[in-house]
Amino acid sequence: MSQPTEQGEGPASTAFVRYCIHYRKHPPGAYYGGIEYVAALQKLKASAAMQAVGNVESFFWNDAPKVQVWLCHECAAALGL
Repeated sequence: MSQPTEQGEGPASTAFVRYCIHYRKHPPGAYYGGIEYVAALQKLKASAAMQAVGNVESFFWNDAPKVQVWLCHECAAALGL
């Protein structure tokens, strides 16, 4: 599992970035790779996965290798990250 990038450092590459709904409130959080995010979603039950997906800006899953997902600690914990 890759290490998240600390908040404020920016995404690890020139990837597309998607944010959880809490980002504008400036809570502590980190960037996660899109593949890691999708893998975490796939481990959840359907109802929990649907709720988690609703908390993050959408992207096509086939773009996951190019996407960085910023999650607050609360959203990351809900995904087991």
